[in-house]
Amino acid sequence: MIRYNGYVIILAIDGGGSKTEAIALNDKADVLGRGLAGPSNPNVVGLKSCIEAILLAARRALKEGGLEKADILVAGIAGAGRFKTKSLIKDSLSKTGIAKKYLIFSDAEIYLVASTRGSSGIMVNSGTGMIVLGMDDRGRIARSGGWGYLIDDEGSGFWIGREALNAVFRSLDGRGPPTLLSEEVLRFFNSEDFDDLIIKIYSSLTPTDISKLTHVVDKLYETDGVSRDIVRRAAQELAKAVEAVRAKLNLRYPVRVYCVGGAFEMKSLLSEFERALGDKYFISKVKLSPVVGAAILGLKELHGGKIDKRFLDKIYLECLRVG
Repeated sequence: MIRYNGYVIILAIDGGGSKTEAIALNDKADVLGRGLAGPSNPNVVGLKSCIEAILLAARRALKEGGLEKADILVAGIAGAGRFKTKSLIKDSLSKTGIAKKYLIFSDAEIYLVASTRGSSGIMVNSGTGMIVLGMDDRGRIARSGGWGYLIDDEGSGFWIGREALNAVFRSLDGRGPPTLLSEEVLRFFNSEDFDDLIIKIYSSLTPTDISKLTHVVDKLYETDGVSRDIVRRAAQELAKAVEAVRAKLNLRYPVRVYCVGGAFEMKSLLSEFERALGDKYFISKVKLSPVVGAAILGLKELHGGKIDKRFLDKIYLECLRVG
C-alpha cells in the first residue's frame, strides 16, 4: 500500500475528448491534489497520446499532494467502452508503475456512478452524441444507444441539429412545411444562402458544430411547429432508451433518472422528456465532474464495495471545492 500520513492513496481520472482531469485522494475521501492535461480519447488522439495525457494529469495531481505514486488508479476514458481498448490502456499504464492497481472504465460508466452516487438509477447523457446507462443495486450495468452519430444517437444534440437541417432543406424543396428554422439556421452559420450553407455542411462543419443548432431549435420551440416536433421526437427517443435500460435491469418503478450533457440545456427538451417518461420516473438534471465517479469507484474498491455516506458527501463537496 502507498500510504500518506497513514492513508491509502487513490488516483481518480476522467479522460475526455477535450481534457483529462485527475484528482489524488486518500481512503477517507480527502482530496490532496488535482491535475489537468489535454485530451485522452484513444480513438481521436491515439493510444500513445492517450497514455501521455493520463500520466501528465496524474503526475500533476500527485505532485500537488506531495505524492509520488498511488495505491490504485481508477480512470474513466472516452472511447474506452470496449474490453480491448480498456485492456490496452490498462497494460500501458501498468508498465509505468504510477500505481499498484488499475481499474479502467469508459467515461460514461464513471459519469453514471457520479450521477447516481453509486446507487441504482439511470443516466441519460445527451451531448453531441448520446448514451443511456443504468445500474441496479448489485452493480450490474446496462446500456442503450451510443452507437455513434452515423447510425444511432437519436435524441442527441447532433441528431437534433441534423433534423433541423433536414427540415430546412425539405421545406426548401416543398417536401416539408415552412419553418422559421430556415432563416435562423442561415443566420446561425453566417451563410449567405442555402448553396453557401450546403457547402459548409459538407466541407467544414463537424458533428459538434451541427449539435450547436440545439440553441436555435430551443429558441423556436414555442413559435415553430417544426422545431417543436423535433424536440418532441428527440424526447421520445431518449425515453425509449431509458425504458429499454430499465427493462434490462428489471428496475422497479419509480426509477431515478439523471440527465447530463449539453442537450439538456434546452429547457424544451427537458420538459418534453419529463412528459414522455411520465410519473413513473423521478428526473434530476445533474451538472458535475465525472471524476467524482472514478473517485467513488476507487473508494468502493478499497472499502469492500461499500462506502460510508459521510465519505460520499465528502467527496462531492471536495470535488466541488477543487473543480
